[in-house]
Amino acid sequence: MAEKYKVYHAVPNPSARGGWRVEGENAKRASSWHDTKEEAVKRGRELAHARRGQLKVHRSNGQFHLEYTYGKDPFPPKG
Repeated sequence: MAEKYKVYHAVPNPSARGGWRVEGENAKRASSWHDTKEEAVKRGRELAHARRGQLKVHRSNGQFHLEYTYGKDPFPPKG
């Protein structure tokens, strides 16, 4: 049986600690913590690539910014 499509998010850490974290969708804890957005995106891409999933990158205000998809996209863009 194929492993379920995994989605990760690179988001700013809301606590006083600051920095960025990578978390899986519906996960209770972050997968990793980073000092910079670039480090979080790099780690998130590694995780998504290894699991043939997707990384959604957010801006520092929490808004969605861009995504990286590896493997078969379950919701491909039209056109």
